[in-house]
Amino acid sequence: MSAKRLLTLRLPLSAVLRADGFVRRLRARRDHPSPKLVMAFAFKNDELPFARRLLSTHARIWLFRCNQHAFAGDFVAVDMSSRDPAARKAWGLDLKQGAPIKLGGGGAGTAFLRLSAAIREIATLHGVLTPDHPVVRATGDGQALARLFDAA
Repeated sequence: MSAKRLLTLRLPLSAVLRADGFVRRLRARRDHPSPKLVMAFAFKNDELPFARRLLSTHARIWLFRCNQHAFAGDFVAVDMSSRDPAARKAWGLDLKQGAPIKLGGGGAGTAFLRLSAAIREIATLHGVLTPDHPVVRATGDGQALARLFDAA
């Protein structure tokens, strides 16, 4: 893999059941991830419980952790229900502890500035989205955001 900045890291359920699971995923992408890169993908506050809840209750969702230094939000979630990548729903998520849900990116400040670059990386590396895929931007408390997927 090139030395360019890694923007996303796919997190299967197995990667969030262990606190160091994301480090194992990084090692699969990079032989020796630097401490700075590990910190860029580390979970803070309610992010790990959010990821565990979402992935343990919704097998159809693929979750990608976003590099926290890249201004791409905290996560990208992709609903894999459709076989057609162009028909899949995708969300850019930025967790804000205790905050109400806001759709459209309100309340995220610059958190979604490079979300489109993260989507392009996911499209290129995983083929699960189109490079210019539409994304629903959502901010709010992790547990409230996880409940969004219960209704979807």
